[in-house]
Amino acid sequence: VWQNMVVLLGACFLAALIGAFGAFLNEHDTLGSNAFKSKIKKLEDYLCYRNVPDSIKQSILFYHATADQGSEMLSLLPEPLQMDISFAVKHRAIWAVPILKSLPPNVQKRLTHRMSHQVYSSLENPVVYSQGDIGWEIYFIVSGVVSVTLPNDAMDLDETGRSNSQANRDKFVSLGSTLSVGNHVGENCITSRSGVRQESIHAMTKRVELFVLSKDDLNDICRLMGDKKGTELKCALLQRNGSSWHSFAALDDLEGDSDTGPRRKQKSRNSPFPLSTPSSGRRTRRYSQTCATQRRPSFQTPGSV
Repeated sequence: VWQNMVVLLGACFLAALIGAFGAFLNEHDTLGSNAFKSKIKKLEDYLCYRNVPDSIKQSILFYHATADQGSEMLSLLPEPLQMDISFAVKHRAIWAVPILKSLPPNVQKRLTHRMSHQVYSSLENPVVYSQGDIGWEIYFIVSGVVSVTLPNDAMDLDETGRSNSQANRDKFVSLGSTLSVGNHVGENCITSRSGVRQESIHAMTKRVELFVLSKDDLNDICRLMGDKKGTELKCALLQRNGSSWHSFAALDDLEGDSDTGPRRKQKSRNSPFPLSTPSSGRRTRRYSQTCATQRRPSFQTPGSV
């Protein structure tokens, strides 16, 4: 009997020692899967404690579940190595978007290093942004399909949105109300001074992957490219979406000296493109086909040809 009690007592001590050791490792695990599960559990408890609505809670948890968890480890590396790793991980954003694909390799690395990865779903987290939200980011679509909804009344927009509402509507008449791989949205923030969104973007498929670039990061990269090349990149983002051109008016001021957005300058005599944005889908498609058949240098502003 005493022998059996000693064996049982030893087994209990061993189990307690293993459990304590495991709890110690879980408590000090700051980068592994246990740390991630603990972070999600604490976040969920906090949202329940604050009585956050279920729809918002679901979007927050979905965002954290799909967010990139390796940024903290990458920050410990030298920046050139960070850029190489970022390009290796996020190169899909470059290959999927024609505007970015033709950029020099060093610019592509800087773009991927500044980009963040976001995932949306038509089932759990469908809203990318809504009309009237404040945002300073450009979203590049690498998988899935999103829908574009324009406001019925321009009076719902701010001053910048009202002045650009017709041009924005013409753009989506040309591109369509659904966008997919290779397209981008949110580029109006490049010339906006208020950051107010002029349209609503929602995910239409079960998984939509977007790579996000902020306006400040874009300005920094364009500054490193030089005034001419940087301006050409901004013009391409504003006038072209995917493989289609939706505007051929030269942009005089990309920083936006006023709240009314960029100014249009007169077409050069040597420019083969029309002065203003085409007002109908038929004209836009014809111009886009003409543009596609002509060979032009990368990001050359149509007004300066």
